[in-house]
Amino acid sequence: MIAVAVQTPPRMRPCWERVSAGLDAARLAYVVMKNPPSVTRQAHCTAVLRALGEKRASWALRLEDDIVVPPNLLALLDAWIAREAFDIGWLYTWHDGYAPRGSQGVLVRGDRIGHLVRACEALLPTSMPQDSMLAHAAQLAGLRQARARPSVIEHLWDEPSTCAIGRARSAVRAT
Repeated sequence: MIAVAVQTPPRMRPCWERVSAGLDAARLAYVVMKNPPSVTRQAHCTAVLRALGEKRASWALRLEDDIVVPPNLLALLDAWIAREAFDIGWLYTWHDGYAPRGSQGVLVRGDRIGHLVRACEALLPTSMPQDSMLAHAAQLAGLRQARARPSVIEHLWDEPSTCAIGRARSAVRAT
């Protein structure tokens, strides 16, 4: 079983409604978790992961609101899990010249998510972007990391995003 949550600020309704429609088409149950204005994105990200861990599923999938979900998402995730051993996997990644980044979709083993949550909590408060925080926390927690190649989801760069980087580029599929 995969527990799924979409992280979004309340003002992003058109974005999370698109993600919800994609998850419905993929026949996945999910919850939309809206970021309260008084909580930082990084703290909310940690809360989303904690809530997913409480589901006690085999895998936890945290998605952001500025993505396109393929209708065959579950089959893609099952195939990835079957062919590669990892504790945390990045469904979408891009390279910024320093390190692979991309928190738009993160898949975490259910028995390892508590380690990730504790590492995230140890980093709070932080000014790091969510993707950097998650990558750093995964490293601190000693999690085996993997990148989906090709990316499993599409990131819509023209959408204002959960991480508030603004409108940067048109829709891009990363490496």
